[in-house]
Amino acid sequence: MKFSPISGITGEKGFAVPVVLVISMIVIVIATSITYTVRQKIRMAEEINNRSKAYTKSYSALSTVLYNLSTSTFNNYALDIHQPNGGILKWNLYGKPIEIEKGVTVKLRDTSGMISPLFDEGYLELLLNRLYKKPEKIQQFIDTLADWQDADDFNRLNGAEAFDYKAAKLPYSPRNFYIQTIDELKLLKGFDPEILNILKDDLIYWHTGQINCMTMSKEMLQALLLDANMVKTIVDSRDQWTLTSAIFRQLTGIQESEDVLFFPRGWIKIEINAAEGNATEHIELVVLKSQRQRSPFWVAEWKR
Repeated sequence: MKFSPISGITGEKGFAVPVVLVISMIVIVIATSITYTVRQKIRMAEEINNRSKAYTKSYSALSTVLYNLSTSTFNNYALDIHQPNGGILKWNLYGKPIEIEKGVTVKLRDTSGMISPLFDEGYLELLLNRLYKKPEKIQQFIDTLADWQDADDFNRLNGAEAFDYKAAKLPYSPRNFYIQTIDELKLLKGFDPEILNILKDDLIYWHTGQINCMTMSKEMLQALLLDANMVKTIVDSRDQWTLTSAIFRQLTGIQESEDVLFFPRGWIKIEINAAEGNATEHIELVVLKSQRQRSPFWVAEWKR
């Protein structure tokens, strides 16, 4: 009779099979654990690689945009980029996405075609009347913003001054000066966060005080002109690069003045979105084209 080490130890010849099964299961668990760990590390390495590529793409696009901005010229609603072959590449200045390369888009906005809470009370009200579904709160927002920024302590009809903030047990009072950031709007008494969501594509802090109607968004043009067919004609012509200031004046009746110009003032909002796999990078800034040799532009605002 042959001697079995396992049966010799346990005294049971049939115990070998369960032991082998247990050992096999342990080996399988260890192998599965190793496979899972390796796959995790591969996914992590891939994510880091994608994030690095997205980061590189975003800053490469930023360099391209700043170079083109510095070396090109404006027209009414676009940046004319002069090509080596003598042609002109047009980049719109009203926020339509521009594809720089695969996975990278840029939006450029002439801030003169946007609205600022510092200067554009009338345009703010126009846009809110079109998009905000709580008309009873529009004048409250306009008056409260005005009371926050003016230097006196006299309430407007629907506004709020220091006493009202104290009565509401808020730990601050109106600045009595211009707001310092867009987010400061959230401090206004009774402020509805939905307003920022509505205005986010048209609201800007940095503004020259002059409006360029030709770079306004479709929503802002609709609020201003109240004629959907006219707005469609303007937007379609603009997309096809056939719109001119003369055509715009003829269509709308709006004329140039001290406050209305049909040309960018040099303040440009830049939004860059870069993607690689599941990784994304976002850069947002406002620059002023200064057209100086040593400082062709300067950055007024930066977000990443």
